[in-house]
Amino acid sequence: MERLPDGSFQFAPPRTFPITIGPLTDADAQAVAAILSANTRCDLGGPAPMPAAQAHAALRALLERTGARWRELDEYAERGRWDYVAHIERRRAECPQWHAMEEEQRRSLTDEWHEQAMHRLSESGIDGPQAFLDHPAFAADVLRLSGPDAASPWAARAETADLVLRTYMGAAYHARQVATFQDQNMRGTFPMLEWDGVADSVACARCRRHFGQRFPVARPPRLPLHPGCRCGLTGRNKWALADEAAARERAPGTIPPTA
Repeated sequence: MERLPDGSFQFAPPRTFPITIGPLTDADAQAVAAILSANTRCDLGGPAPMPAAQAHAALRALLERTGARWRELDEYAERGRWDYVAHIERRRAECPQWHAMEEEQRRSLTDEWHEQAMHRLSESGIDGPQAFLDHPAFAADVLRLSGPDAASPWAARAETADLVLRTYMGAAYHARQVATFQDQNMRGTFPMLEWDGVADSVACARCRRHFGQRFPVARPPRLPLHPGCRCGLTGRNKWALADEAAARERAPGTIPPTA
């Protein structure tokens, strides 16, 4: 945990994605660190002084009480915000009957466009795009374009807490993996790491570009790549690499590139 000049704190295992939350008092920052630590120990199979559901509830309550924000999620939401606004405004412009419609018809269409726009945000890699509503300007856009029924501050804070926990757990797991493969007893056996991602409908283009890419074990990439990122690393052993080198000689271009 590191205190920053603006009163926020950065929570992340070394060489992983930063999670910057603030502003916080020293006591609240210690409470966040304890929640993250307890939840991570549960994920890694160690002692679990706080069950995952309790960790989620405690972090959500702290965010609501302090008004603290997750900086990296706000930055991510700011980028997604413009796509959301453009989608709904484009759909309205493409609907010639819009101005002649009854209010109930407009609301029904707008609800449909809201769901479409939120789905587009989920394709950016965020598993819980509802958390974007924790961003004040984004929430204001939703209220302006889709009405109050589309925005739920409680759900936003709940999903923000969930994303913080899942992203921190991913970072801790990544740091543990890298440390294992960099151990002097393992490095000679696993000289390369391969980027492993979930190739489903919500995997973002930024992550997809790295799927299968390889890195020397001494120079691992920083993961998670963004809030809610589900990517990880797998070790490639020297025997598999030797077999692939032989195969590459027989059929060039069939082996993933090395970063």
